[in-house]
Amino acid sequence: MESNPEGQEPQNIPADVVQVNKAELDEIMKRAEASSQNYERLKKAEAELSELKPKLVTEGKVGSFDSDALRKEIDAKVDLRLAGHSQEEISEMEKYARGAGVSLTEAAQSPFIKKAVEAIRAESRSTENTPASSNNIRVFNGKPVDEILKSGTSAEKQAAFESSMRGVKK
Repeated sequence: MESNPEGQEPQNIPADVVQVNKAELDEIMKRAEASSQNYERLKKAEAELSELKPKLVTEGKVGSFDSDALRKEIDAKVDLRLAGHSQEEISEMEKYARGAGVSLTEAAQSPFIKKAVEAIRAESRSTENTPASSNNIRVFNGKPVDEILKSGTSAEKQAAFESSMRGVKK
C-alpha cells in the first residue's frame, strides 16, 4: 500500500474495502462477541418462554377469565353488604380471604375476621359518639388572641384584649 497523506483517499484500494486500525478492529471484535452472546441468551429465553407459556395458560394465569368466579365474588360482596357489613369490613375480609386462600364467604365466618369486625365497629361507634370539638378560638388580625396576649407587643395586646372583651357583657 502507498502512504496516505492526511485527508486523501488511498490510491490502490477498492471502494468496497474499509481500512481500520488495530484498536478499532479489537473493538469491533468485542462487540461482535457480545452480540453473539446476547443472541444465544435471546434464543435460550425464547425457548424457555415457549416452554412455560402453555403452563401459564392451563393454570389460568394468562389469557383466561373466569366469569363465574367473578360473579360469585360480587354476589358474596352484595350478601355481606345486605347483612350489614360496611365497605371497610368487607375490604378487611377480602384481604384475609386472599391471604388465606379461601372464599369471601368463608373469610366472613372466620373467628379472626369476626373479631376484626367487632373492633372496626367499636372504633366507628367511638368516633360517632365523640362530639366534635368546638372551634371557638378568638382571632384578632389573623392571629389567635391567646398567642397575641403571650407574645405580642403591648399595643397588640391592648387591642386584642379590647377586641376579645367586646362580646362580654358587664
